[in-house]
Amino acid sequence: MILKKNYIRKIADITDEEGLKIAYKQKDGLHQHYNKLFIAGTKDFPQDHIDDLKLPFDDTLKKTKRGRDAESYYLSHHEIDTVIGHSLGGAVALSLEKQYKKEGDNPYGLIQSKTYGAPVVSGNVGSSFGEFGKTIVKNGILDLGTGVGAGIGASVDSTMGFVDGGLLTGLGAEMGNKLATDLGNRLTEDTNTKVDRIRYFGDPISVLDFNATTVFPSFKHRWKNSAHSYVGLEIADKTQIHDTQKNPLNPSGSDVDSIVITEWI
Repeated sequence: MILKKNYIRKIADITDEEGLKIAYKQKDGLHQHYNKLFIAGTKDFPQDHIDDLKLPFDDTLKKTKRGRDAESYYLSHHEIDTVIGHSLGGAVALSLEKQYKKEGDNPYGLIQSKTYGAPVVSGNVGSSFGEFGKTIVKNGILDLGTGVGAGIGASVDSTMGFVDGGLLTGLGAEMGNKLATDLGNRLTEDTNTKVDRIRYFGDPISVLDFNATTVFPSFKHRWKNSAHSYVGLEIADKTQIHDTQKNPLNPSGSDVDSIVITEWI
């Protein structure tokens, strides 16, 4: 009797902190560990700093370099089903999940995005007072945004010699109104509180992400790290770590009904 041994290759996992640290050392800010893609935040001056100004109201995948790089990488590595990002990388991770979320029987797609200190505008502010409370919050943001926009436009108009109802005054008010409307909707209409987003209390970058889990940093952490940090934080995985995408194998059909296209005589 011959005993047969089955060898199972064990895959070593890494923490989100370890993966993000490696990503920050890479030229493109990306690091793949089996089915996980880690995405670094702002690290390259001036490109990343310019891209930061486009968040969170712009097309993150198309109009930021990190977004374009991450999307291109993912499209050639479909074994990835989990994306993890910090700061700017968190915004990219969320955009990737939105664009390529796994649906139905498709063997490919993203199952989870995990973010740390992402520049997200999200919340259900004012909901404790019903629709009345939400309306108050929206109107307050709208008035502030319109006023700030008009004020900026008016200051430019005055330097150019236009004082009453200058062109940029109205344009500034209109732009402020649009931004404020978007901001108000994002802050009051997101009822999804079960998100895989986490931030440290006091982080100015993620201050408007009211649906993220907020962690109070210890004195030791504050002594060594800023509030805008991923160090010491972890979010549970929704899928077990694996090396390749598991696709169902189906038997090929019969050749009886096949058609000969070219026949050699």
